[in-house]
Amino acid sequence: MHSKIIPVLAVALACLSLPSVATAQKTSKSKKTTASAKSWSPSGAWRSVYSDPSVRVAVDTTQTRRQSDGTYKVRLRWQYASNQAIGTKHAYRTMVDRKLIDCATQGIKPVSAETYDAAGKPVAGYDTPDAQVGELDWAKRPPGSSAGKAYAAVCGVVRKK
Repeated sequence: MHSKIIPVLAVALACLSLPSVATAQKTSKSKKTTASAKSWSPSGAWRSVYSDPSVRVAVDTTQTRRQSDGTYKVRLRWQYASNQAIGTKHAYRTMVDRKLIDCATQGIKPVSAETYDAAGKPVAGYDTPDAQVGELDWAKRPPGSSAGKAYAAVCGVVRKK
């Protein structure tokens, strides 16, 4: 079942990167989670860069690399205040993703992502092969959106590194 949702997750996360705050649909097999976004975090040297009522974003300072073309490969942690839906039967609370970021244009390309529920149990993920990352168009987020503000904050941190 995990492999069936990976393509859906890859498209959703690659296109949206910061999905709207939507609660997962409750099914008879799942229970509503009440744990806070602070309850679990994947390992890393996380530096908080952006926060609003719906999400907290941090960059792993040990996994940030400047590329030869001036872009940055970063590892980000998105911790949501409520469950984020993947389809109708799965939800996550934390996403750890790797992105290429062009700080000059605020463009992003998805590299990989793994999502976790509030207890830290993996939900789904994807990994884009290097050859395909190069072929992807640079996506942009509106400057005033949560994602736009988060990526601007990430660039502020990585440029100082």
